[in-house]
Amino acid sequence: MLSKTRFGFDLRATGRSETAAVASGVKVKRMVLLSMVISGGAAGLVGMPLLFGQDYAYGDTVQSGLGFAGIAEPASGAQGPQALASATLIWCSALAASPGGERLGTGGGWYDRALAYADPAATVGVLVSDAEVTDALPAATWDRRVDLVVTPTRTLWCGEPGGERTPE
Repeated sequence: MLSKTRFGFDLRATGRSETAAVASGVKVKRMVLLSMVISGGAAGLVGMPLLFGQDYAYGDTVQSGLGFAGIAEPASGAQGPQALASATLIWCSALAASPGGERLGTGGGWYDRALAYADPAATVGVLVSDAEVTDALPAATWDRRVDLVVTPTRTLWCGEPGGERTPE
């Protein structure tokens, strides 16, 4: 659909170069909004089985913090991972994290490769639910520890003494 339709061309042109998209007649603001709506809807549909559970019914057993599972690893970007070189705050996707700063990614490896370009002084954080914070996780030599683990009920500053803060 993205490589053989006008919509796909407009979407790819908008992502690659706003100037080129405008020159080819694409309404860039509309395309950005439309892509956000479509991706948000797709993310909501993907999360429905997790929300509804085995019975496929909305009940009183809904787990809190489910929205934190929604940061996906980028497939690519107009600027690529080199754009992280100038970032001061980087949010990564994670399936789990530890108070020591280990992060279990989604298996694609995009952030692990891209964080090599990041400024060492940049703050790297993850958003997870409380149930996804575990005491320790395995880490490889190429893994970059995160500085911040944020859950719906607390913020963990990894590597600092007394590094837990609870929202007031």
